[in-house]
Amino acid sequence: MLWSRANNTFDNRPHAMETDWATFCALASDIQRPDKSLPAKEAKKFQMAWLPAVWESRPWPEVTLRGSSGIVGGWVIPLDFDNAYHLVTGFNEDGTQIVETRQVEAPAHFEEVEARLQALGLRALLYTTFSHTPGHHKFRGAIPVDRMILPQEWPQAVEYLLETTALNRWRHCLDIKAMRNAAGLYYLANDYNGEPQRTVLDGAVLHLPTDLTNQTLPNLPNTTRFTPEALAQHARIQSTLSAGAPDTYWWLEFGIDMTTLDLPM
Repeated sequence: MLWSRANNTFDNRPHAMETDWATFCALASDIQRPDKSLPAKEAKKFQMAWLPAVWESRPWPEVTLRGSSGIVGGWVIPLDFDNAYHLVTGFNEDGTQIVETRQVEAPAHFEEVEARLQALGLRALLYTTFSHTPGHHKFRGAIPVDRMILPQEWPQAVEYLLETTALNRWRHCLDIKAMRNAAGLYYLANDYNGEPQRTVLDGAVLHLPTDLTNQTLPNLPNTTRFTPEALAQHARIQSTLSAGAPDTYWWLEFGIDMTTLDLPM
């Protein structure tokens, strides 16, 4: 199977790996020992990671950097259980949202997902993340498939996995947007919050149909919510814009999301 490994967050030229399943599991779940004096978000930037895709090889200086372009494909689909949503509580004067991360209702538990995959007889890897706690489960996974997934069908392959395994019951717990990104980076297991949970399931690889490009993609889960106070503030901003008042919130008039810099289509 083909996949890639990166030295850290800043590694833009991940190393292509061709291994068997056992070697992938040993490498991808190798326990890292991060600097615990740093906040988790900073500590993980310097840890090794795996990526589900491989990139075409080009000689320097035309080397292909990590990103959506240049992807050849991959043989493993990631699972990204964050069990979280973003709650917008207000807006700053520069237009950015004031956001808190909250746990979803009816979160997925590590043991539940493990039991489901084991009941299906699927080959799988599961391990907990930097910010996993007993009260808020956060974990990653990998499901190998029986053929290379091409970049143009990657989102469909993710949805096929969720549908055929009934993991869609936890759709609200998954970061499906991240899973649909073949260039996504997944940090290895680590002991930042204590010894991580890890499970390797031996079973069958997931069979993929020959062509998935015509499969309709369902909508992504809504992972952003607004408090009544934030909605009221948004309404006041819109009213200010309609009245032609000072352009403090000009970004809203053009439909720009200042958090992600996404532009309206």
